[in-house]
Amino acid sequence: MPRRRRHAANPDTSTTNGSDQERERDGQDRVGNRSFWDFLRNLGRDNDQEESVDQDQALSVEGTDQDVEIARVEEALEGSEIVLADTSSMQTGDQDEMTGILAMAAEQKAPERVRDRAEDVQDKVSLAAGSEYKVTADDLAASDPWKKIAKDHGMSPGNLVPFNQHISSVNSGVGAEAQVTQTTELADGVTIYIPSAAEILLGQCRAKTESYEAALELYGTIAEGPNVKLLETARDRASGKVGESYGTKGVEGGRFLTQNPTLAGASKKRSEEINGKTEYKVMWLKDFWKCSLYMHDVVWSAGYKPSQSSNNHYKVAGRLQEAPEFDEISAKNARPGDCWQRFGGKRSNESHNAILSSFVDIEAQGEDHEQWSFSIIGAETDRAAESDRKHTMKKGTNENTSGKKIRFFRPKHKR
Repeated sequence: MPRRRRHAANPDTSTTNGSDQERERDGQDRVGNRSFWDFLRNLGRDNDQEESVDQDQALSVEGTDQDVEIARVEEALEGSEIVLADTSSMQTGDQDEMTGILAMAAEQKAPERVRDRAEDVQDKVSLAAGSEYKVTADDLAASDPWKKIAKDHGMSPGNLVPFNQHISSVNSGVGAEAQVTQTTELADGVTIYIPSAAEILLGQCRAKTESYEAALELYGTIAEGPNVKLLETARDRASGKVGESYGTKGVEGGRFLTQNPTLAGASKKRSEEINGKTEYKVMWLKDFWKCSLYMHDVVWSAGYKPSQSSNNHYKVAGRLQEAPEFDEISAKNARPGDCWQRFGGKRSNESHNAILSSFVDIEAQGEDHEQWSFSIIGAETDRAAESDRKHTMKKGTNENTSGKKIRFFRPKHKR
């Protein structure tokens, strides 16, 4: 099954620290009475159909993908003297299908190609664990508590709520289309789960693909490049006080926080330890848009080279197409974690930069146009946050109907 690695909780948030045994009993964390792996396997399926299946029937539904995999192994063994063991006693509710296939293949001494195929899929995925958070009175005082908690943790409510089905139920998948129906009212001290960037990404891969195995393959392909690290860093730097520092007014009188010690104004004398890392408090102006700062800081903190000028400033928004540190990526090949740019001119207030936090959904609109729908994490007025975007594009181009150019980029070099 997908392996999960633990990471330290954000010291800026209230957490509930259970033991490793309690948090990862048999390698399974839970959403309600279901494992996260069951939840992620089912993302992208027809929820209305799932809801019509009672609990006694659920095992047969959960086993569908597994039955397909068993059939594939049987096909691979056809013509040999090896026969698969009886699979009727296998746990189909909590056991990952590829784990089952690997166990059967190993037990029956299946050909190398069968074992290698199962191991290859498993080895592509290693998920960071999320963290637990206790709801506060300040959260509940907000007009939309879910939105406040989500923004404070670098995500949108549509990515937070589905991982908390013990508190609320979701009628559709992860993302902007999620429809929430409250089943248990949030209260001061209630513990909710904050999913990791990796868990959200695997859910997005599941919603984009036809099967859980295909989702693992897609996730594994993405994990081979810089995108997972960039996405993790983007959500982290949009959280807590660090995320707030990228608002136009910054923090502590106008400062923004950066981990890049080479930026103009970065000094150990004006720094703070957050999450075990040094954040330099830099003052350029009291009030200015920080979208390019945020995006380049994410690239730097993720371990890649940003586009930094000789006077130790990041290039302003709208310049990535000129930066040798980045490759331009087409919309259909763009992935969560890539850099995003809306170009309307080379002055800082004419363009916008951010980190892409979803795949780009491209939908035809008549003969001459198409709609691009996606999510980004970027600097906004009050803080760095995730938002949903839609652009009506001139078909076959990267130009929208307002004359702005939409581009996607990926950093080329580790620093």
